[in-house]
Amino acid sequence: MIGRARGVAAARLRDPAMDLALRDGLSFCITSGEPVFLDLPADRYFCLGADTRDAFLGLIDGQTDPRAVDTLVELGLLVRRAGYPIAPANVQSPIRSLVEDAGPLRLRHLPRAAYRTTRTAAGLRLRGLPRAVGRIRRRKARIAARAGTASAAEIARAHESLALITASLDKCLWRSLAIAHHLLDRRLSPDLVLGVHLRPFKAHCWVQLGDTLVNDRIETVRAFAPILVV
Repeated sequence: MIGRARGVAAARLRDPAMDLALRDGLSFCITSGEPVFLDLPADRYFCLGADTRDAFLGLIDGQTDPRAVDTLVELGLLVRRAGYPIAPANVQSPIRSLVEDAGPLRLRHLPRAAYRTTRTAAGLRLRGLPRAVGRIRRRKARIAARAGTASAAEIARAHESLALITASLDKCLWRSLAIAHHLLDRRLSPDLVLGVHLRPFKAHCWVQLGDTLVNDRIETVRAFAPILVV
């Protein structure tokens, strides 16, 4: 399901006179034929009613019905702005998992893993998801990332072991934020991915380095469509 959006990876409007973009802070995916949105500033997910859904799906398929456009702008989903594609969130399909290929635990990574986990959990409770995501974005923008996943495998193993000790394996959000910060400490540039699926609705979060999953299993993340990639 990763990277699929009605066969469209990045749809642009065909009429250049009607350039549109998603409102700032809004991202979306298409799963089970439905557009699902994340309003990051409001920290909420939502779907659309039938008429609005059809208008939005038509729009990303290149059908620029002026009435549909006006409706989507009035609802605050879109803004009129030139030069920006309306595109679903997208990330490389993972072909390898560091969790599944876990090596021996290197104790030297445990103190940093514990520090990052404690600090991230507290920050998420105090400041919320929007600021936590913003901090990851700023840190990624500042570093000159280096390649390689050797140290990432050791970091993944340390965080997995810590989660077993603290019984926090189901805390995917703050565990993923903590691992992302730990990787950034080592000048690696991870992708923090938030994904969803419908019927029933469920959200999930994981970390990737390119096509390599850092803290999850391939079969698990395949059930989710990425809705935000940081």
